[in-house]
Amino acid sequence: MKHHLMTKRIIVSMATACGCLALIVLAIGMGHADPTQPSPVGRGAFCELPCWRGIHPGETLIAQANRILMAQGYTAENSGVYIHYRPPGDMPGCTVRLQQHEAFVTETRLSGCPDLDLGDVLAALGGPDQLTPNLLTVGFEGGAVRVQLDAPDCGESLSPHTAVQYVSLSQPNGPAAAANLARWQGFALSWRYWRALPNFVVLAC
Repeated sequence: MKHHLMTKRIIVSMATACGCLALIVLAIGMGHADPTQPSPVGRGAFCELPCWRGIHPGETLIAQANRILMAQGYTAENSGVYIHYRPPGDMPGCTVRLQQHEAFVTETRLSGCPDLDLGDVLAALGGPDQLTPNLLTVGFEGGAVRVQLDAPDCGESLSPHTAVQYVSLSQPNGPAAAANLARWQGFALSWRYWRALPNFVVLAC
């Protein structure tokens, strides 16, 4: 009887372990099932934010960034302070704009990302740590990642479906920018954020 109970416990333990292993494998499989994520930025990607696809603002030379993007099928539109890159023609993607100073990339801007909205970015990055009310720019990572939103009407709330104009990646905000920042209060009415600024007056909507 004792031997029977011990055998039964071993079988149950093995079945539980196999079940857990199957769930882990399934989770990994689901994570790799769709390689094209709605948000062009995320945590645990190729490199830590604000780095994007190996391009790190303030560290990567513009010549290196150009080689990285060209190797991924992007096409350079022009050159100068701002260089625009079109995504490969056979796949949807964001248009990339690199800003440079003294041969180094200072900002990577991703715009025209297909069907990108605020909910996609929040799902990828979690809650923001700041918001610039007068521009409706949501900030993550101390401002190193900034998401410019389409401004809703005065009487409309922000929502997961608020469209994103572009995502900007650069060095974090300096202390001087703190005066124009507000605390994230969720999907509130846009004018509530505007009123968070000390020198910004909203008389009526």
